Amino acid sequence: MPLESVDKLIISTLLKRPFTGAFFLVFFAQSNAAVYQSTDSEGGQIFSDQSSNGAEVFVIPHTNSINIDLGDKQKSIPSPLLSKDKLRDDFFEVYREFQLISPTQNETIRNNAGLLTIKLTFTPKLKKYHVIKILLDDQLLAKSWTQKEFIISNIHRGTHSISARLVDMQSGNTLNSTSSSIFHFKQFSKNF
Repeated sequence: MPLESVDKLIISTLLKRPFTGAFFLVFFAQSNAAVYQSTDSEGGQIFSDQSSNGAEVFVIPHTNSINIDLGDKQKSIPSPLLSKDKLRDDFFEVYREFQLISPTQNETIRNNAGLLTIKLTFTPKLKKYHVIKILLDDQLLAKSWTQKEFIISNIHRGTHSISARLVDMQSGNTLNSTSSSIFHFKQFSKNF
């Protein structure tokens, strides 16, 4: 059997299996080789890298992709799947916004029960395994939170500093952090 016939047989077989055929076409699309299309005696389509009688050049459509600058490591990601912003956020796990809303800088809070309400804003929503950790007076609290508003108990009167961190619990890496805010916590004296 001539080599050209073997090529046609292989290609014809590959195209009968959609996934394998699609892979084959994409492989050829990435190379600079021409692809020829013809029809066999049974009406099946044949694709080959060599021209034959009645074969026409098959134009493979260009695939859409976007390039994200990763420095030395360049990756190409198909663009029809997701928006450019969504791809960037998912790939880099970017939180475009992460801020401590309350308590504000130099805020005075009065609460005899020692409860402090923390309010944060972050975009996008937290991903799986990402949590919020609070630093109170430069000490990392043991508890983790996943919501934008929560209450911390046992706050004593005085001036305190507070900040928040977004932490990936799988790697232990801090993904983002807020600036530190100073607040003043007041309670009525128990002596009165």
